Amino acid sequence: MRGDSGRAFSLDPITGFETDPKSGCLSSISAAGVQMDVGGWGCEVGNWYGFFSQEKVGGRNVQVLDRSVLAGVATITARFEVALPRARVSLRSTETLHDGIIEREYSLEALDASYIGDFVLRSGFESRTWFEGMIGKYRLQHRHRDRMVQIKTKAGTLSSPDLRVVSALCDARFPQRFDLLTYLRDEPSGLWIIHHRLLTRGGDCDDYVLQMRGGYMSVNGEWLIPRIARRLLWRFSERNRGLGPTFQVGGNVRLSRGERLVLRSVLRLERACDSGATRA
Repeated sequence: MRGDSGRAFSLDPITGFETDPKSGCLSSISAAGVQMDVGGWGCEVGNWYGFFSQEKVGGRNVQVLDRSVLAGVATITARFEVALPRARVSLRSTETLHDGIIEREYSLEALDASYIGDFVLRSGFESRTWFEGMIGKYRLQHRHRDRMVQIKTKAGTLSSPDLRVVSALCDARFPQRFDLLTYLRDEPSGLWIIHHRLLTRGGDCDDYVLQMRGGYMSVNGEWLIPRIARRLLWRFSERNRGLGPTFQVGGNVRLSRGERLVLRSVLRLERACDSGATRA
């Protein structure tokens, strides 16, 4: 494999990981001579009235109704049943170390008719190890600015002088009214965040929400928010992070009971073939 710089890379097998027993999220990843602290892991689901974070085992306007985590040497499975306003879902995750690569599968199943705005497979890495992030044609330096680049692509890459870590989608199953996106963000905490994300489309929702100053106003009917306002304010605060109080329009898609969203990805570590015995 070759990077944009023309350097050749080969797989540097991941040899193990450590897990938070409460959340089932990875806390560190090991390879030969390398141990990486990680954060921002797991999944998130939101619907503009609340959200759930697996890493936090909580969120906003959420009830965790059931939780189970089973951690083995090479496989971690977790299940959460959570209730948000206008949603009740089951979340399942499996992280498996196989042939030096971490294979990840995350799914959401609607237990009742549920309104969903996004579903996210997350990973985060310390910027002190990875000096540059790449997504599509974009290259980012970590400035702690919470800058987000979100595009229709399947992979995000972080690089150090002789290593790179790649998070790549390999499969997804979802209704057509969601877009499949990947984003890269330089979180102020010092983490690089890579999300693979199912996100509702602006003109194709069952429920629109006008969000103002951290609160929200539900508007059940497109005619109550003019089309031009929906277009101009669609996820405005998210797209213009740090510009002031929240003021934006978001939307949810109604999932029928039993309907599922599935994201599968792989995480691999690669080393420049000319790096010799040098270790990050």
